Amino acid sequence: MKRAATNLLALGSTAYAYTSSAAGSKSGCYWNTEAGSFNTRFGHDFSLDLYGTVQDLLPNTYTVLAGLNPLARRFDLVNIGLDPLDLSLTLTVPGGQTTGPISVAQLETEYSDILYASVRTVAKISNVPGTTNAFIFYANDTQEVDFAFLTSDISKAWLTNEQTSYGSPYTTYSVAAPADANTAWHEYRLDWLPGVSKFYIDGVLVQTITDNVPTTPGSWIWNNWSNGNAWAQGPPLADSVLKIRSIDAYFNRTSVADTINSNPLFCPAVAASSSSSSVAPSSSSSSSSVAPSSSASSSVAPSSSASSSVAPSSSSASSSVAPSSSSASISSSSSSIASASISSSSSSISSSAALSSTKSSSSSAMSTTSSSSSSSVVAANTAPATVSFTTITTAWTGTYTATSTAVSGLAATVYIETPAKKGQVISTSSTAKASYTTVTTHSGTASTIGYVTATPRAAGATTTVTIVYPTPVTTCGNQGINFAAYTNKYSGGQATYGYPSFIPETYKKVSPWFSDDTTYIAESNDAYGDYINVYGYYPVDGSNLVLDHTFYLFASQTGYYSLNIPYTDDIQFVWVGANAVSGWTRANADITQFWSSQIATQTPQTLAYYLTVGQYLPIRTMWANGGGQGDMRFNIYAPDGSIVLSSNAGQNSGVSSVDIVQNPCNSALGANFPTWGKET
Repeated sequence: MKRAATNLLALGSTAYAYTSSAAGSKSGCYWNTEAGSFNTRFGHDFSLDLYGTVQDLLPNTYTVLAGLNPLARRFDLVNIGLDPLDLSLTLTVPGGQTTGPISVAQLETEYSDILYASVRTVAKISNVPGTTNAFIFYANDTQEVDFAFLTSDISKAWLTNEQTSYGSPYTTYSVAAPADANTAWHEYRLDWLPGVSKFYIDGVLVQTITDNVPTTPGSWIWNNWSNGNAWAQGPPLADSVLKIRSIDAYFNRTSVADTINSNPLFCPAVAASSSSSSVAPSSSSSSSSVAPSSSASSSVAPSSSASSSVAPSSSSASSSVAPSSSSASISSSSSSIASASISSSSSSISSSAALSSTKSSSSSAMSTTSSSSSSSVVAANTAPATVSFTTITTAWTGTYTATSTAVSGLAATVYIETPAKKGQVISTSSTAKASYTTVTTHSGTASTIGYVTATPRAAGATTTVTIVYPTPVTTCGNQGINFAAYTNKYSGGQATYGYPSFIPETYKKVSPWFSDDTTYIAESNDAYGDYINVYGYYPVDGSNLVLDHTFYLFASQTGYYSLNIPYTDDIQFVWVGANAVSGWTRANADITQFWSSQIATQTPQTLAYYLTVGQYLPIRTMWANGGGQGDMRFNIYAPDGSIVLSSNAGQNSGVSSVDIVQNPCNSALGANFPTWGKET
């Protein structure tokens, strides 16, 4: 019935009056567009599915302090809604506000590893003076691209690559906006590509900027805001509403690119140019031949904004962000516009029910967003191979089949020697012609490794050997890693070599600030007061933080598993075996890695443990930042060199395989870790 109602509304809605860009086409792991090829697509058309779930978008709920501007601004969930008459998502700045923080609205992608994109937003711009409507890429204040409209004068669109350094040129331009931008739907497209930002209106290229082009991964943002400055003006006297009919976005995500590159069998049609740092260009790209708009663009003189000599950042993110003091739950709206709610459990937008954006297992009332790790771990777990194998099979004089594996990074060679048959040429060379292609997969809970060999289509033809690695039992809901967050009671001592003042065992009886589970282990923050997302909890000051993690490694192979800390800032410990569960102290840590100004380059710390198939190994890793910049990484590699657990350096993200669990379902195979705050 809901779908039928939506379709009836669609029949009476305003007809499309714009020319849209051609949709991308899928080939292998890539979406091919006229702008290039991208490894991720996100999109939703509210005119066709107003009340459906929107994946990959999160609401922002925090405050940007005033700084040099007249007023602070606060992003509130209640300002995100749905319009059943215009079939659109709405971002509203309520009218009549006179004191800060001004209540405004913003949505952001749940991931911040976007490195180049083509994003098309169909929208109606507000004509109520006093706000800025913007669609932007944002990594930081010097890595930003804006497609913005000042609602005080919507005859122009403002297009900006923010300055990448103090001495770089101003790159803010204005172009003519559609005359009916506030009453008709138009497509606003931003292509951020290597070395260039391109701006389109209704499929027509209106501006190209080649200076100050960002090179750092970040997020995509849609917002409607005001802080009373000379740029945005306002606050508005009446409700200022940005309406979004649809979003069609093509992203190159670095985590997805890394997964594709390290798992070549994951995408049989992957092009060789699948670099995580560039967009694979499409051979059919025609963006360079598109005629510019008849409305000439012109360079803009410095803005009169009090906070900047150029068009200020449209982004909400800055070093002046402070936690919002407002409640994150939404009360029912008296407006005729349906109030949207954001589901923190599915990283989606839904129109049903009010919500709480705090996780139930948290020990505080901190607001939280969904962790962006879910998409990366899915990619890792669904890949048919975690390492590229070449198999060489030869006949030998033995009476049994012997298999050995040689690993070099993510490339491995499996040597299979089989008993010779009568008349078969016997070879002792490891360079015999390869006649098998090997594929690995993780499936089932068998106690042994399985081998399945496909019958060749013809004598001497290449065939496939599938190696099936067993997986842990997960019927008890034990997937992932437990973690607890604490405030660092030993902050300030990290400057002393080895950070000797930090005593990890003192946290055994301390109730955590918040705790939950995660699918990766990573942390990265830039400086004091840098608010970051920690496993879905935001905002967290990473400069004075302790994170403890516990989990079990299930051995799906027999051999040496390598545990690795490539780098840390300030200190990190690893305990393995019985001490990881109980009795852990600084003195008996198996791995200790720390930052020091006296160390020019940290040496990666690695230990290997020999495990047999089916064995569970308990592991604990604790990290602490004593002040300023922080960085935590932790990797585990299987005997064949494949990734079991990996951190994406500097990105607060990572991946894990199905072999990482919180505890065995069968307690006889491994005891549960004690409750946080009650450890021994």
